[in-house]
Amino acid sequence: MWLHHGVGTSHVGDVTQQGHGLMGTSLSGDGDVPHLGHLFMRTLLNGDVPQWGHLSMRAPLNGNIPPPLGEDITQWGTSLSGDTTWQSHPLGELGKVQSPPHPFCPPADLYRKVFVFREDPSDAYVLLQVQLERPMLNFTVCLRSYTDLTRPHSLFSYATKAQDNEILLFKPKPGEYRFYVGGKYVTFRVPENRGEWEHVCASWESGSGIAEFWLNGRPWPRKGLQKGYEVGNEAVVMLGQEQDAYGGGFDVYNSFTGEMADVHLWDAGLSPDKMRSAYLALRLPPAPLAWGRLRYEAKGDVVVKPRLREALGA
Repeated sequence: MWLHHGVGTSHVGDVTQQGHGLMGTSLSGDGDVPHLGHLFMRTLLNGDVPQWGHLSMRAPLNGNIPPPLGEDITQWGTSLSGDTTWQSHPLGELGKVQSPPHPFCPPADLYRKVFVFREDPSDAYVLLQVQLERPMLNFTVCLRSYTDLTRPHSLFSYATKAQDNEILLFKPKPGEYRFYVGGKYVTFRVPENRGEWEHVCASWESGSGIAEFWLNGRPWPRKGLQKGYEVGNEAVVMLGQEQDAYGGGFDVYNSFTGEMADVHLWDAGLSPDKMRSAYLALRLPPAPLAWGRLRYEAKGDVVVKPRLREALGA
């Protein structure tokens, strides 16, 4: 018999119930192999009162099924990469097992708020959740930053298992930005910051290999980058650190210190009018990653605060 702890939804008539359950052998009577269809599930909604219903269950995205556990109970959840993870617990600890918390907060509207990265150097970062159905052949990333750093620092890092610099916005020194796609980059030289907010947008299209860079609502000369490339859709996305490995490999001397806001990622190129709208914080098209509906997890010394100094145009 398979015995494991999970999270499920039972449907009885028109009533939907959620809770933790003990799942036993399948309805088909096939012994130790659980049937990934309709199962009877005993939900312990109030801790003591068992209720029965049918559970519609799908196999995990990566096809993983837990091994026979004997006297163990397994708690399962989903990792950042979308893989299903399993954790065994002794049977005696059943009452202590809880469903895994979602690593990201509910979608938050951060209008006129900022992430403050307080330490220099720092190991802090902000993980962002973005769900893309397919690889990207076009994209645009925009954000606003406010810092007095003169050393190299990473702003936006999008890493896949195949390529840690799949998308990267990096500032190696004052007056210079590097825009990476698929591990290769182009450089855009800009005026040195005089203590003001900087709004940057970087856009790329695979068909032409054209990379665009906009600073404070103004376009810079376009450059060629990675024609014909596809940006992977399964990624770890973060602010404030450069990933030298999938989800890690940080160098604290490439970390960001300061304030960051208005982060967006579109799986499409934006028109010049929309690029200017992003700078002016006007109405923007829906985005897989949007500042007004952001799912994030702050790691380390990062706090959300009201914006004290307004960016020009924001």
